[in-house]
Amino acid sequence: MAWPTRCVAMLGPDGVVVFVQYDTANRVTLFRRGPSGNPVMQATYTYYHDNRVESVTYLGGASRHYTYDKRPALDGDRPSG
Repeated sequence: MAWPTRCVAMLGPDGVVVFVQYDTANRVTLFRRGPSGNPVMQATYTYYHDNRVESVTYLGGASRHYTYDKRPALDGDRPSG
């Protein structure tokens, strides 16, 4: 995994921290919400070379894998693994 080019942390009005990490193409690679060190929501994203989402992995290990047709419309959405 390459080093992120940008990380943003925000404190919401409810006191919950939202952390977003971006790659060199300015795509979200990590989204985390919750107390530092104990997030209640987390998603890690991977992308195809054409910037479409390839997979999302959630806190706890569940993940989704996406495929696209030539239009490029979403062609498939299935659990990974």
